[in-house]
Amino acid sequence: MLPPEWEQLWECTRSGNEVTDEVTFHALEWLYDNRTKKGTWFHNPFRVEKKNKQGQFRLISWAGPQLSIVHLAISRWLKHEYVRKSMDASTPGAGGVMVALRAHGDNKFVTLVDVANAFSSVSERSLSAALRCLMDDVTEEFLDVLLELTTVDGHVWQGWSVSKDLFNLVMLNLDPVVFDQLPFLGVEIYTRYVDNLIFSSSKPYSPITLERFLRHVFKQCGFLLGPFQHSDQGRYSYLGVMVEEGNYRPQDVKRYVVEIEKALQHPCPHLYYWTILGYFSWTLSVSRDNIPKELFEVFERYFKLVGMIPPALQRLMIMRYQMSFADLQN
Repeated sequence: MLPPEWEQLWECTRSGNEVTDEVTFHALEWLYDNRTKKGTWFHNPFRVEKKNKQGQFRLISWAGPQLSIVHLAISRWLKHEYVRKSMDASTPGAGGVMVALRAHGDNKFVTLVDVANAFSSVSERSLSAALRCLMDDVTEEFLDVLLELTTVDGHVWQGWSVSKDLFNLVMLNLDPVVFDQLPFLGVEIYTRYVDNLIFSSSKPYSPITLERFLRHVFKQCGFLLGPFQHSDQGRYSYLGVMVEEGNYRPQDVKRYVVEIEKALQHPCPHLYYWTILGYFSWTLSVSRDNIPKELFEVFERYFKLVGMIPPALQRLMIMRYQMSFADLQN
């Protein structure tokens, strides 16, 4: 049997699916029975080099099977009750990277920064404070159980399925503080995709003042910010997207063209279909109808060759043929 505070967590995280809820309950029982051997709950952390940051590493940990089940239940509960209100563009239904980018339109003055080691910087203290603000009549016993299941050595670990939701939980209190000060800083728009922040304005503002304010506010919540990037020409890159005066294209256009050309020369080009379809889907979501010419041409050649043209590409082909025909008539 589970003590009342563990039962309360199970009640909060119930999905309504009997099988899922029973699995979660048994996982909680196992974790409770093995709470004195917490090292069996998860795998020891290992180092992984940060992408595009040679020589820098982050610690990653995998939760064990029972803890993973409970984390999924906690994550589902947090998304439904709290995190869905977050301004994070990565949350379900929020629209993703391009929503975060397109909100800035053709603003020329842009500042980008990310939260350094965002997930592992979520401490027990900040998480506890966030939960107290969000939950009515939360008990210390309930908080202790939740923190025991989601933190190790006083903080959240990167690599757990619940980590992003816990970060967003803390940001629910921090984002409004940032928003309230934007008019005084001369910034018009602020968006966030997980731990990647963008600020912009159609008019000049002081990036130094903005940086000082943000570093101070985030440090109070236990977060450190990475290097700031500022553009006053509306040209910048963000999470694989190049932006230039309100126009968007994938950052990897040249690589896509090279790889599709290789597929065109391969004896079995069909082998690359799903990969290249992924390239096309991402490019379409980024550039919409304005796919770069060199990339559009290789997409057209490849999908014609394999005989499986995506409907969206067919529509764009027809549209471009019509435009070419209209230009000839003129």
